[in-house]
Amino acid sequence: ILSSPALAAGPYTSHQKMTVYDGLFGQDANADLSAFAKALRDSFNDEDLRRFFGSDAVVTVFAPTNAVFEAYLASLPDREATELHDLNSGVLERLMRHHITQGVWYWQTAGPQNGPMALPGAVRMLDDGIAQIHRAGSSVHIDQAAVQHQTLYSNGVISEIDGVLSVAG
Repeated sequence: ILSSPALAAGPYTSHQKMTVYDGLFGQDANADLSAFAKALRDSFNDEDLRRFFGSDAVVTVFAPTNAVFEAYLASLPDREATELHDLNSGVLERLMRHHITQGVWYWQTAGPQNGPMALPGAVRMLDDGIAQIHRAGSSVHIDQAAVQHQTLYSNGVISEIDGVLSVAG
């Protein structure tokens, strides 16, 4: 399923018998991504979630951990927090779409003998915004957020990140 080049980065695990949907919402979902998963459920109906993350989709999700996502929500000024929590405003949905891209962006752990890392650069997210995947020291980043861990699923990847991606506009 690795449709994009395998690139070097931090730790990873593999759950090839599960889909990205299972990794976010299933019985064995990653508990440290539950705040992000709840925001996805608040933004989309189950049919859309299954379309985005089910077995027919090929997708990469850049998911902030609970601590990061909850700190982000707590840091918002009152007006922005109210707008984000107003599900009719579309702000939360756009934020969630900005953490999802079609295709598989996966970095396997590799030693320096594998040579320099070629990164894709600009990646179009589901909100039609652009995020930049780049190297910062020994880490891979998407915009300002470092990829902490990646989990490979049968139809894509969940990349745990240490920040919330900013939506332009």
